[in-house]
Amino acid sequence: MPFSKCLHEFGHAITATRYGVRVGHMGVALLVMLPLPYTDTSESWKLSDNKQRLHIAAAGIITELALAGIATLAWSLADDGPLKSALFFLATTSWLLTLR
Repeated sequence: MPFSKCLHEFGHAITATRYGVRVGHMGVALLVMLPLPYTDTSESWKLSDNKQRLHIAAAGIITELALAGIATLAWSLADDGPLKSALFFLATTSWLLTLR
């Protein structure tokens, strides 16, 4: 799960950078004593195009859903064993926690 959440945040950061938004900070914040990665894309308000701001906001979810799809495909093709179990865990947590 930490891997997928880090990719989620990189999705925001890469998309913001693509539109010329400076990403001031990336890191880990403690929210109710749970470490959560974050990306500071607060300068996206300077963009005049609403679609670009929406792309930045949605990039994390899209990245995580793509990871879930790839993990699901890999799980279905993998042989029985620990790799298949790990891919199943990655796929299910990515599908479910992305939509929370």
